[in-house]
Amino acid sequence: MSNIHSNTTLIIPRNTTIKLADDAIMPQKGGYVLGIYDKKGNYGENVHIQLDGTIDGNKIKHPYEKSGNEGISFGLIKNCSITGTGTIKNASGDGIDVDAVENCHFEGISLINNSGSGFHFGSTRPFIIPSKNNIVFKMYAKGN
Repeated sequence: MSNIHSNTTLIIPRNTTIKLADDAIMPQKGGYVLGIYDKKGNYGENVHIQLDGTIDGNKIKHPYEKSGNEGISFGLIKNCSITGTGTIKNASGDGIDVDAVENCHFEGISLINNSGSGFHFGSTRPFIIPSKNNIVFKMYAKGN
């Protein structure tokens, strides 16, 4: 589980795979392979992921019943993006899960064989905070 901080650009080039390790210690629910999520109520900002490679949630070793992890999880963020030609696959939760996001851009990613939704707009809990002013464009989902 890797946390990305504000004002960061992460580039995952073609022919690169980030895979959740077989022996990773994950929470029962709410974990992720990559994410930014501030549960204290502060918004993270300006995180950009250029995904042209693959993120693999390794759901064979981390099934939903054991962990329920997202491929990428963004919560309480503004002015962020996930774009590219890459793939998020085999997450035991959603491929991409976003909660309470504003002014974000999601484009071009393939979401394949994730146990939850391919792309999921949710809300932070216990407070219900809406997402607004986001663009989701040319995403591909199969087998979620």
